[in-house]
Amino acid sequence: MAVSKNNVALRQAAAGANVANKLGSKAGGFRDEKEIFPVLFHGSMTGQGKFVAAAYQNGDLILDADGNPLRWQEAVTSLSKQADA
Repeated sequence: MAVSKNNVALRQAAAGANVANKLGSKAGGFRDEKEIFPVLFHGSMTGQGKFVAAAYQNGDLILDADGNPLRWQEAVTSLSKQADA
């Protein structure tokens, strides 16, 4: 049976899989017993540029010690280091 390219549900599922593949297999982990998600941070006005940051499910950004948004890659790396310990 052929799959229609006009099937919205299949397109959305494929788009979600593509985002997860680009961000790595650890998209969505846990930090402080809360699930985290990748979000696009637009910090051009503050001189930080645009990057993928980590946020809690309620939308609050995870901040580093200096008060800057934590980059997604750093959040995932720190999660894997905590799991190894």
